[in-house]
Amino acid sequence: MCLPSSLNNDKCIFWSSSISKKAENIEKVKEMTTFSGVSDDANTPAVEGQHNAKGTAVLGHTVSGTGVVGTSTSGVGVWGKSESSSGLGGVSTSGIGVHGVSEAGPAVRGDSESGVGVFGASKVLTGTGGVSVSGIGVHGDSQSGAGVRASSKSGPGIWADSATNEGVHSETASTHHAAIVAFHRNETSDGAAIYAEKRGTRGHAGYFAGNVAVSGSIIVQGADLLHRIQSLELLVNNLVQKAVPSGHGGGVASNGRPFLSVEADSSNFGSSISVTVGGSGFRPGEVVTLRDRQKIGGQWGSWATLTAVDPDGLGRISAGLQLIAQRGSSWEFQGVGSQSGESMTAGLTV
Repeated sequence: MCLPSSLNNDKCIFWSSSISKKAENIEKVKEMTTFSGVSDDANTPAVEGQHNAKGTAVLGHTVSGTGVVGTSTSGVGVWGKSESSSGLGGVSTSGIGVHGVSEAGPAVRGDSESGVGVFGASKVLTGTGGVSVSGIGVHGDSQSGAGVRASSKSGPGIWADSATNEGVHSETASTHHAAIVAFHRNETSDGAAIYAEKRGTRGHAGYFAGNVAVSGSIIVQGADLLHRIQSLELLVNNLVQKAVPSGHGGGVASNGRPFLSVEADSSNFGSSISVTVGGSGFRPGEVVTLRDRQKIGGQWGSWATLTAVDPDGLGRISAGLQLIAQRGSSWEFQGVGSQSGESMTAGLTV
């Protein structure tokens, strides 16, 4: 390596691969202000520094400019490698520790065979931050694992905020999986897996454009919604039972929740009449057995099985029957669920 021609000839130093030669030239290097290195061999560095006492092999210092600059036409501008520590480190008292700038490609890229590609840590501020004017601030992509994963010991795992658009947007093209899945793993907690709150009186805390399936209870203002509906059906059934003329009947189960209703076409007594038995409160998919018994001579006869029906998706049943009836005849009808054990009874007098 040789200094510019403007310097004295005794400042021209030729470096060899020998450590002793480098040691001989240290004092002369200190006297120089600038130097450059040129190499035509791909395996030989143009400039090399070696320190055998855990010090700095190459040091660049400037008052206000850049300490070290690396440029390359097609390769890596600056490359750092270490067997057991950081390959490249950057430290700043109040500015940016490591700064990468690119016109079209990634400004900073980290690759790892089995560890973290890019890692950021901070004691009080953001460990890793991403900012974009019109694109994506932070992007994560994975072939089979999680694209982006966030965890926290005491704060929110993910905090998303938008001034004018969606706070969180999730889509999937899967034929089986949901776009958003929430699990609450603490079995003793009274917290919700998903909580939604809408401020103000306009809009909704939750909006579903499509069918909604619920496998548990729906609690509305502290009460079970299904229980409320069944209680209203019971009240309506009792009112109908008091108001309908002869040829109609109704009743309730022993637990007071479901009900059974009976309606008969009493226009043609003495022959076959049509009877419709309906009810609700059973479990969807269970088999409901319908039975009846007739009152003869003031005494009720034995129960006889009529048919078995399957409730619909709301637990409702409906069955049409044919009976031979004289005016003043009385019947009782009973529906028994095979899984729920619910027993519903209704009376009919024609």
